Order: sequence, then C-alpha cells, then structure tokens
Amino acid sequence: MEKTRKINLEAARYNLLKGITIRGVKVQGSLSPYDIPREAAVSYDEMAREYKIHFVYLTPDEPKSERKASPEISLFLGQTSGKLYDIVVRRQELGSLFKIRLELIAKISDLAQETEKSTPPNYIKELNLLVAKKFLEENQELYSVAG
Repeated sequence: MEKTRKINLEAARYNLLKGITIRGVKVQGSLSPYDIPREAAVSYDEMAREYKIHFVYLTPDEPKSERKASPEISLFLGQTSGKLYDIVVRRQELGSLFKIRLELIAKISDLAQETEKSTPPNYIKELNLLVAKKFLEENQELYSVAG
C-alpha cells in the first residue's frame, strides 16, 4: 500500500536571486515561474520500502535522467532543463525519512555547487536545486506521509 501527502509551495517565497556574470557583465538572475515547483508530493511504498518526493511544475514532466547521490538516494533531473523532478530514497522504514533529512539536503547542495562550477555554468539548474534545498530545509511536514 502506498501513502501520499501533497504540499503546496509558495513560488514567490522560494524564488532566489543570484549574481551571474555573463560575458563579463554582472547581472541578477532568478527563475521563471516555469522553473519553480508549485507542489511537492511525498509518498511511501510499504512493499518497496521506498520514499519518493515528486516536484510538480507548471510545465508537464519531461524525460528524466537518474543521478545516484548514494546507494539509497537517487535524484531524477529533467534531461533538457536540469530541473529536479524526483527524489527517491530506498530501503527505508516508514517514518525514517526525517532521519536522513540532512543527507538529502547535503546531496542537493553538492549537486548545485557542482552545477555552478560546470562549464558553461547552468544557472537555471543551480537555482532550481537551491529552491529544492530550501524547501527541504524549511518544510518539516514534507517528512511525513501521514496528514
């Protein structure tokens, strides 16, 4: 049996500004409304012992590629946009998602830093990951599927 909980996001609260240098010119960049999640759904599959956090955007989902953050944690990013769509945490008991909260946040932060250092930098992907990180940090209700 699968349990699910949905949480609405206030897009304006999570949109971040970042100083960006483009061809030597410094500007402030932020995400478009299409790159900020509108909703997060956390589900737990008892049979598979697996948590899934799915971020919903204004645009339909796109093909995704899996990025292994650890043997238990996979991040699914849009192949074109680089947006974070899903976090899958395997081999966990019901109620244990909060225990690995800091690990989830650290893995997403590491990926955002890696994206910033890529050539050329993908600022949209980086800001999207930082929005997801902020959401994971601030929303305790995300870590419970009972609600």
